This record gives sequence, C-alpha cells and structure tokens, in this order.
Amino acid sequence: MVKSTHLSINDNPIIYKIPFQVPRVLIKKIRRRGDYAKSGKGYCTNHMTRIFGFYFALKAMSKNNEIVNFHKQLELIKHFSATQSTATIYSRIKKADKIGLLKKDGKNLIIAKWDACLAMAGIKFTQGDNIKFVVFRFNRSMPISTQYLIELAEEVESQYFTNIAILRKISQNKELVSFIKKHNVLNENPVQFLFKLQKDSFINDNLSKSDYDLIHSVQACPFRSVKKMISKRVNGIQIRATYERISYFKRKVNSEQIAITTNQSIETYGNARPNLKFYYRGYNTSSNKPKWFLPDLFIINATVE
Repeated sequence: MVKSTHLSINDNPIIYKIPFQVPRVLIKKIRRRGDYAKSGKGYCTNHMTRIFGFYFALKAMSKNNEIVNFHKQLELIKHFSATQSTATIYSRIKKADKIGLLKKDGKNLIIAKWDACLAMAGIKFTQGDNIKFVVFRFNRSMPISTQYLIELAEEVESQYFTNIAILRKISQNKELVSFIKKHNVLNENPVQFLFKLQKDSFINDNLSKSDYDLIHSVQACPFRSVKKMISKRVNGIQIRATYERISYFKRKVNSEQIAITTNQSIETYGNARPNLKFYYRGYNTSSNKPKWFLPDLFIINATVE
C-alpha cells in the first residue's frame, strides 16, 4: 500500500504556517494594473501574495513537501487553497514553479522547503536558525482566500513586535514598573494591564495627577488604526488600498470567526484630563462628554510558534 503524501479532506485541524517577515515583504509587492497603470491610476493588485498564499496552502496539505499525482488531487487543492477554478490552480502552479516555490516533476509537485521560501522573499536566513511562524488552525476548509491569510499574518506580526516594543519601554521606566507590580494583583500581561489602566483612567477620574501622567507615559495600545494600516507606501502607492478595503477585510475575517474586531471608542463619565498625547481625543456633541477614539480591537485566532 502506497503511503499518502498529503492530508485528506476530513483531516482536522488544517494547519497553515506562514514564516515571520514574509507577509511584510509580500504586502509591499503591490502594483498598479489596468488601463491607467502608466498614469499612476487604476486598480491595485498583488500577485505575489496569491502565489505565496497558494504555496502556503500546498505546504499545509502535503506531509513531506511532495504531492503525488497532483492532477488527481485538484478538488483537494481547491479545498486547501480556497481556489474555485481549476485553471487558476494550473496558473499558480506555473507561476510558483517559475519563481522556485515548487517544482513540477511530471505528475508530481515537489514543494520548496522553508529556507527557499525565505530566500524567494529576500529574507536572510542562516542554516540552523529557528524559523518563527504565524500559525492558523482551521477545523474545516479554508474559510478565506490565502491572500487575506497573509494580511492577517502581517497584522499578527505587527502586534507581536509592538508588544515587545511597549514592554521594552515599560521596563525602562522603573517607576512605572513598580506601579504595575503593586497594582497587578492578578499577574496579567504588563502591556495588557497598562492598557486597561489607561482606559479606566479615562472613564473614572480616580487617580492623582502624578499617577495619571505616569500610566500615560507609555503608549500601551498594540492595535493599529486604519490610517496607520494604509499609511505605508511603496512608490507612492497605498499598500492597503483604501479605508473601504480595510473595513471590508475586517468585516470578512470577523464574519468567518478568524478574528474579533470591535470598536473601542470610550466615553468618559467624569471630567477626563486632556492629557492623551498618544491617542486621539474627541468630543461627543450629543451627550456633551469627552470621547477617546481608540484603534479597533483586532484579536486574531493565530499563534506565534
């Protein structure tokens, strides 16, 4: 009996791994397409995220970096890659083969190892280094396109590195470290606890001015606003397209229960102090109360391993 080289449609969970840094590189590969490409107008597309996303799906499907008789596994490939068209599958196999992510060997597909993937993305890698991954687990077929999965992985990376940066800034402030240790009786994550303190200080005016200024000395929100998501540009092109595109992206992943996205605007019940140098503070004209506009809560069902 020939041992299967790939998972079946009934295997659970389906595990997708995306190496760190690769999503950030891929998102910058956006290019203008269409009739107005030369004039700097027209629709933005990112073919590299589609090709790499297809590669990640094949990696999730295969057991030993090989798929035997792939032409007989087209329905399974569709299941793992969220691809509807057979023609699209053959097109992506051809493109992935061209850039070295896989090799078409007769009726078989030989899938490149992770170090080759990093090299294709232009990321320096030394043999023997541990590769860090963003890992997604699904108990059913791929619920969204692999392109969205790469965007989610980039968001996970952003939050991961932001948390490290915030923790470093907290550790550099001995007075703040002492304050958190004193009040963090449940031993919560210091970044999350400080962010909770900041939100509570806006709602309830129960801190002294010195304590208020202390807990607001570090920006503790790990989430990005939509403006920050689209602020980075490559050759004058917005990486994330438009506000509408980001809003749709968030609604899509929320509806598929891959992430939780909720609004975090906070309205104070008292006379909040105006010192919010890291955040945007507004005013609710209907209730005549100050309002703190925070980036949306964006919790993604993925792990860093």
